[in-house]
Amino acid sequence: MRVMVIVKATPESEAQSMTTEQMTKLFGTGTVSSQDVDALVTQESQARLALMRERLATALEVRNVLTPAQIQRAATIRSGMKELHAQMRQLLGKQD
Repeated sequence: MRVMVIVKATPESEAQSMTTEQMTKLFGTGTVSSQDVDALVTQESQARLALMRERLATALEVRNVLTPAQIQRAATIRSGMKELHAQMRQLLGKQD
């Protein structure tokens, strides 16, 4: 039996690739214009936006299968984590 696997570039890998490309171009030995950098920034922004949309769509899909009790539990955990992070920032002397 033969199995074919198709690997698709994810928005996350595309965004990372754009960042790498920016750094390579910016710190490389060739000439760089602001148009070069602007084009890469635009591409990276689009990839990051696609990634954010994909993550939000996945979160909504997960939420749609949760029971009201599970949603409430998740909200309680999130609230507790926010409080814990605030305490950590206070202990470390970092204020928002």
